[in-house]
Amino acid sequence: MSKIVFAAAFVGSIALSIAALGQDVRFPPVGEQLPAPPCTSLPDWNTPAPRRCTAAELKEYHDDIGHWRNEQRIRMGINDVEYLRKELLWAQSSFV
Repeated sequence: MSKIVFAAAFVGSIALSIAALGQDVRFPPVGEQLPAPPCTSLPDWNTPAPRRCTAAELKEYHDDIGHWRNEQRIRMGINDVEYLRKELLWAQSSFV
């Protein structure tokens, strides 16, 4: 009996470990807000002047945030079917 319980616990821990690998974003949300890239942090009074982000850093940040958004859409079951309906396409170019 103890071998079955051990095997079930082992399989369960493996399944949870694999599920945790899906959370692979470098800039996870803090509360309800997405953080800014680390290269844009505001300096304190006793720190050196901020530096500009390189193009590679910004691309990495934007790619990561896009990846996070796509994961969230998949988890919520959201797709773009409603946005592509012909009778609603006018709303994409109209600002109210």
